Amino acid sequence: MDENGNVIYSERKLPDKKAEEVEFLGVPAVTPEDARRRLEAVTDKPDTPREDRESRQTAATESAERLKANRETARQNLRAPEAAARVKEDSGEFLDDAQRRARIEQTRKDIKSSCGG
Repeated sequence: MDENGNVIYSERKLPDKKAEEVEFLGVPAVTPEDARRRLEAVTDKPDTPREDRESRQTAATESAERLKANRETARQNLRAPEAAARVKEDSGEFLDDAQRRARIEQTRKDIKSSCGG
């Protein structure tokens, strides 16, 4: 982070700065409709025992939290190639401009389809 608290993405570690490697894990294939159906499936029903309702509510909350975290991860994965002039693959090879643009476009599509934009 810089002195203003902004996250810095770089190919190299900056001197005397904390750094961590970020791995792109992809975007989960959960559409907003799927998440809504899952949430509705675990909401209160009059004939459901209290413990079961609480368990379902906990599961729904955890699922919503995972979806939110995945959404943020996907957006962070988009920021790096958008901001960097060069993007390095795990293999050590750099993407050319066309590959970088394709990665950005695919990540945007993944975000839109999985996270609702």
